[in-house]
Amino acid sequence: MFRPSTREGKEARRRVDSSYSSDKHRRGAFRWTLRRLLLFCLVGTLASLAWISRSGGALVAEELHVVAMLRIPAGSLTKKEFFDQYGNQTVIIEGGLRHHPATKLGLEGLREICAGSSIETFVYDPTSNLWGGHVDEKVMPFEEYIDKYVLNETNTERRYFPGGDPGIPILCPALELFAPIPNYVSIGMQELNHSGKGESSEGRFHPLVGYQPELFVGPGGTKTEMHMDNNPSPFWMSLYFGKKMFRTISYEDSVKHMPYYVAGESVRFSKTFYIQKTGKYEKKYLEIWNPDLEAFPELKKVTVWEGTVNAGDWIYLPPATLHGVYNPEPFWGLSSTDIYPPLLDKYIDVCVDTDYMGRCEDVLLEAGGKQCNPKQFSQREALKVCIKETPYAHFIQKEYKEHKDGDRYVHELAGYDSFRPWCEAICEANKKYSNICGACKTSARQV
Repeated sequence: MFRPSTREGKEARRRVDSSYSSDKHRRGAFRWTLRRLLLFCLVGTLASLAWISRSGGALVAEELHVVAMLRIPAGSLTKKEFFDQYGNQTVIIEGGLRHHPATKLGLEGLREICAGSSIETFVYDPTSNLWGGHVDEKVMPFEEYIDKYVLNETNTERRYFPGGDPGIPILCPALELFAPIPNYVSIGMQELNHSGKGESSEGRFHPLVGYQPELFVGPGGTKTEMHMDNNPSPFWMSLYFGKKMFRTISYEDSVKHMPYYVAGESVRFSKTFYIQKTGKYEKKYLEIWNPDLEAFPELKKVTVWEGTVNAGDWIYLPPATLHGVYNPEPFWGLSSTDIYPPLLDKYIDVCVDTDYMGRCEDVLLEAGGKQCNPKQFSQREALKVCIKETPYAHFIQKEYKEHKDGDRYVHELAGYDSFRPWCEAICEANKKYSNICGACKTSARQV
C-alpha cells in the first residue's frame, strides 16, 4: 500500500482543507442568498395581502399609482385657511364630528329618528352602466331596510341606500339637530331650483333645499364605482358610524387622461373589445377597486388618492373630483354639494372648460338668480362678475366673510333661527311627504 511522504501528505491535506474551505464559503453564500430571497418573497406576499385587504378583496396591479390622502386634525385651521391650503385637494378631517350628538346614535338611533320615511335602495352590478353601478331599485320603509339589510348579520344581499333625492330635510328633518354641517363647509351657495326660494324683509334668503344633505346607509361589502357627479361642485361627506374607503382622481388628472367622464352624464365608462378566441365582442367597465389596466391603461397615468374615513371624521373633495367608495362594514353618513365662495371661480372654470357638463348650466342659472345665462357670455370672467353681483351670491359672500368659525345647522344655512319654522316651511313646500310635519312637532323631545 502506497503511503505518501510526510511533506507530500501535508501538501495534500492543505489542498483538501483549502478546497473544503472554499466549498464551505460557497455553501454559506448560497444559504445567505437563499434566505434573502425567501425574505423578499415573504415581504412581497404580505404586502400583496395587505393591499388586497385595503382594496376590498381585489389585487391591484403595481402600475396603479396609489397615494395616501392627506389627513388633518379638526380645529387646526380657520375657514379661510382651510380653503387657501386645501381647496383644490382631497383631504380627510379627523375628529371633526366627535362632538356631534349623531356619533352616539348608531344604526338603531338613526332608525328611530327616520322611521316613517321611504327610501330607494340598490345593489351593485359590475356590468351596469348606471351611476356608480347601482341597479335593482327597491323602495321600502326606512326601518324595514335597516332591520332586514343592515342590522341583520345573516343577510347576504348587499343592498345600499346611496343618498339621492330626497335628503334629510324630507326623509328625517329632526336628524339635522344631531348632525350639523361641519365648520369649514358651513357656508355655501345652494341650488335654488326647488320650491321655497325667497327673500325675507330682513334681506335673508331662505333656500328650502329638500334634497340636501343626503343620507347614505348600507351594510358592509357595498360600494359605488368610480364616477363624476352630475353637478361637478365640491362636496363633503361626514361619517357617524362605520368606515368608508375612498379612491379619488383629481379633475386636472381626469380631464387630461380620462376626458370621457366629462361628457358621460355621470354614467360608468366602458370599452368594447373583440375577443379573437371566442369571436365575440366583450364590454368592460372601468372599476377602480379591481382595475383592468390592460383595458384601461390610462389609469397608470393618473394619481389615485386613497383614504379611509372613520366614524367621527369627514372628507372634502374639490370640484369635479372622480371618486369611488367601498364600505368594509355597516355605516351611515351625510353628504352635500354646495358652492363655497372661495371656489366659485374654480366651479365656473370647470363648467366653461367642459362646455357646461351635467347640470352646470342649471346650477349657474339658479346661483345667479336667472340673471346670468351662462350661454350668453363669451368671456368667463364676465360670467363670474355677473354671478358675484347677484343678490344671492353677494349675500353668501358677505356671510362667509363675516361669519365666525363653527358648525351650522341646516336650518341656519336656510336662513332660519330655529328648527321648527324651517321644518314647517319644508313641510308646507313638500306636502306629499306626510312624515315631515309630525317630525316638526316632536323633534324637541327627541334631542
